[in-house]
Amino acid sequence: MMNSLLRYRLCPFFILLFLCSYQASATHFRAGEITARKISSLTYEVKLTAYFDVSPRGKPAADAATQVNFYFGVPGPNTTKTLKVVQRDPSSVRNIGLNTTVNEYVTTYTFPSAAAYEISVEMDNRNEGTLNINNGINTQSINFFVHSILLINSSIGSNQTPVLLNAPIDLAAVGQRYIHNPGAFDADGDSLSYKLYVPQQSLGGGVGRDVVYKDPTQVTPPGATEAGASPATFNMNPITGDLTWDAPVTAGQYNVAFVVEEWRDGVRIGQIIRDMQILVEDARNDRPLLDPLADICVEAGTRISQLIRATDKNGDRLTLTSNGGVYESTLVAPAVATFTPQTNAIGTVTGQFVWQTGCNHIRLEPYDVLFKVEDAAGPSVPNPSLFRKLVDITTMN
Repeated sequence: MMNSLLRYRLCPFFILLFLCSYQASATHFRAGEITARKISSLTYEVKLTAYFDVSPRGKPAADAATQVNFYFGVPGPNTTKTLKVVQRDPSSVRNIGLNTTVNEYVTTYTFPSAAAYEISVEMDNRNEGTLNINNGINTQSINFFVHSILLINSSIGSNQTPVLLNAPIDLAAVGQRYIHNPGAFDADGDSLSYKLYVPQQSLGGGVGRDVVYKDPTQVTPPGATEAGASPATFNMNPITGDLTWDAPVTAGQYNVAFVVEEWRDGVRIGQIIRDMQILVEDARNDRPLLDPLADICVEAGTRISQLIRATDKNGDRLTLTSNGGVYESTLVAPAVATFTPQTNAIGTVTGQFVWQTGCNHIRLEPYDVLFKVEDAAGPSVPNPSLFRKLVDITTMN
C-alpha cells in the first residue's frame, strides 16, 4: 500500500519534469547568419545573429537559448573543427514583431594562420510547422545549422564578411508577389553575388547536411503569378540579391536559404549563408507599392537628393524606412547619408534620401540602399486588430 501511494505521489513530479524538459527543447528557431569583423591580423569578432519564435509555444525555449556552439576550422566534412561555446549578449535581445526576437551571440577568435576558414553554428530545434522542410512533419525536431567562409590572406589585403542589414522575417500574402532583399553591405567594397541554397541541419562537430527540402512553389500545385501568368516562380537575382516569390498559393510557414558571396579581382574570398523564414497569410489586403528607382551615378563631391515615394490603393497607413551601409559611420567614411520619411501618411508616403558624397567614398562597386514600405490599418478598416500588414522593397544603387 505504501509503495502504491508513493508511486501516485511521485507521478505528478515526473510529469512536471517531463513537461519542463519538453519546453526547454521546444520549437523556437526561425532564421540566422554568421558574420565576421577584423580586429587585428588574425583576430576577428564573430557574430551569430539569430531570430527566435516567441509565440506562446516557442518563448520558453527561446528564452532558454542562452548559448550556442561555434565551430572554427578549414572547410570540409573530414576536418577537425575547434568548438567554442558562446553566450548570448543579453542587451542584444529585441522584439521585431511577428512573434520574433533577434538575439546576438558575439565572440572573438584568433585564427592560427592565414588560410580559408569555415565558421559554423548549430542550435537545436527549428520552430514547428514549416511546410517545405521534412514534408512539413515534426520540423521542430530538426536542428538549425549555418556557416560562413572567411579568407585570411595578406596578399589580398584586409577582409571581413559582408553584413546583412535587413531582417529575414516578413509577411507574404497568398496571390501577391513577395520580395526580400538582405540589404548586404561590404565595408571592404568587394563585389557581391547571390544564389539560392538548401537549408541545412547539423550532423555534429561543425558539419552540416541538407534537410529534406522542397522549393516553396512545389509544396502544393504552384498556381499563378500576381499578374496571372503560370506557373508561380521563386528565384533570386544573382546581382541585386532580390529574392522574389511570385506568388504564394498556400498560407503557412516556409524556410529558404541563400548564399551571399564576396569577390575581389575575380576571386571568391568568402561567403555567408542566410537561412530565413517566410510567413504566408491569406491577408485580404493589398500590398503597398514603391515607385521604381533608377540607378544614380555622380562625381565625388556631389550632393545626392532623391525623393522616394510609395502608394497603397486601399488607403492604408504607410511607414517608409531605409537601411544600408551609407547610413553607418562604422561602414563608410563620413559624411554619412540621411533619410527623412514623411510621418502619419495615409495612402501615399514620401521620404527624402540625402548624401553629401566625397572623394573618400570612391570605390569600384556601387553602394546599395534599401527602401521598405509597410502598411497598417487605415481609417476605413473596421477591425484594426485583424489587419495583417504587408511590405514592398526596392533597392537603389
